[in-house]
Amino acid sequence: MKSRITSGDTDDASKAVTLAKLTAAYPAKGQDQVSSDLRIEAYFEALDDLPAWAAEEARLAIVRGRTDYGKPWGPGPTEFAELVKLVLAPMQRDLGDVEALLIAAPGDEVIVGKYAGKSSEKIFSEFPT
Repeated sequence: MKSRITSGDTDDASKAVTLAKLTAAYPAKGQDQVSSDLRIEAYFEALDDLPAWAAEEARLAIVRGRTDYGKPWGPGPTEFAELVKLVLAPMQRDLGDVEALLIAAPGDEVIVGKYAGKSSEKIFSEFPT
């Protein structure tokens, strides 16, 4: 789970495809090749430690009209990175909950997610063995 919320070694190629699709859908007027390359580089820098799958989910949300990010001209690098972080937020919360459960000792009160206020013994008793 932890590896899914960070950028891996192979993410650059996938991010490049996502960014090519995004910038093709929302082209900047009057850009020459140099400014286009610099624009893509700014997106890469904004997405540096974010996973490619989350960038693709954010791009799909934009082009499918599921978010106001990027309206009407497409998102800038910072705005796009913010949306990618929103895509990641539920998984990051879940990871925090899982990590808290993993370090809980029997009898500890757990204060995360739907298990807030329950002892670890009560939580584990809910799962079949």
